[in-house]
Formats: sequence, C-alpha cells, structure tokens
Amino acid sequence: RIKQIPLKHRELDHIRGKPTDCNASLVAGLFQELNPELSLEQIEKEMKPFKGIWRRMEFLTTLPSGAKLFSDYGHIASSIQLAYETLRNRFPDHKLLAIFQPHQTHRVLKGRADFQKALAPFDQRAIFSIYTAREKLSDFADEPLFQEQHFQSFSEFGAYFAKAVKAEYLDTFQQVQELLATPDEKTIVVVFTAGDLDYQLRKTFLMGH
Repeated sequence: RIKQIPLKHRELDHIRGKPTDCNASLVAGLFQELNPELSLEQIEKEMKPFKGIWRRMEFLTTLPSGAKLFSDYGHIASSIQLAYETLRNRFPDHKLLAIFQPHQTHRVLKGRADFQKALAPFDQRAIFSIYTAREKLSDFADEPLFQEQHFQSFSEFGAYFAKAVKAEYLDTFQQVQELLATPDEKTIVVVFTAGDLDYQLRKTFLMGH
C-alpha cells in the first residue's frame, strides 16, 4: 500500500485546494516507494512549480482594476464550495467575487438548493447566461417550475435562478466586462464555467482582442 505523505503545510508556488493536496501527497509517497533514496526535500523541490491542471483554479490575469482573475471548471455545487474554501484560506483579507455560468438547465433545476448553499459564502455573486448546449425550452415543458413561472426563454429562467441565490444576472459578455471593471486590488474574482465564458475571457484579456 502506498503511504500518503502530508503536504498540506508545505510551501508551493501556486494555489491549491484539498484535492490537489491529496494528490500531491500520494504522488510523493509513490516516488519514495519507487525510489527510497529520494528525500522528501527533493520531491518537494520538483513539485514546487506545479500549477495544477488546466482550468482548476487557474490564475488568468490581473485585471486593469487590480483585481486578480481566476478561472475554474467547477460546475457542480461541491466544486464551488471547495473553491471557496481554497480562496478564503489563501486570501483571508480579500473580497471574493464569484461569477457562475451554469452548465445546462437540468443541472440547475436539480441542484438549486445546493448551488445556493455553495455560492452563499462569497461576498458578491453573479450568474452568467446558462450554457444550455443542446437543450431546448420545450424539453422542460413538463417541469413544475417552468409551468408555474411560465418562462419564455432560458434567460428568464437564469434571471430567476440568480434572484434565488441573491446574485446579479448577466445576460451578455458585455455585462461581464462591465462587472469586471469595478473590483479593486483587494478583490479576487473567480469565474466558474464549463461553458463558453472561459474562452471569451481568454480572448478578451489574454489574447488582446
């Protein structure tokens, strides 16, 4: 059995959460199992620059306002909750702003209460237009909430969801840009998206368009 070497309090260069801590600990144990001559210090030296996998609490840029912008693939409530805990531990004195692009309407319908709980601790919240993929409004004709509220578009449902989680609703990327122009250097912005919002952010802030 591979032993797990605790790395939680080790000094690494990049932001991490509980899953990465666990993975790093297991990898360190595997290295020492394969080569007992390797010291923990040698292993840590090689692991120190590791940034984690793409789009998991990935630092994108410092915005013109001074706020730091992160992108995270999280699109289920438990991932958002873990991300909050990671950011709060790393930046205890900063304001945390979450922009969440839900991934598919059926996930929002099933997990509304969980999303509300996961987003609640953030100092500020915004919901971006739902990434519906191949969903059609007619797919939800039999859903009690859709029948009760008479939603005529996914945008109307998105605005309803935003109100439920006490968040601002952003229907266009222009509105996202306007929101990102307001935070100062004491704010951390994290965008949760498994949809197209990550690409739009990279195109705007990293590709110079």
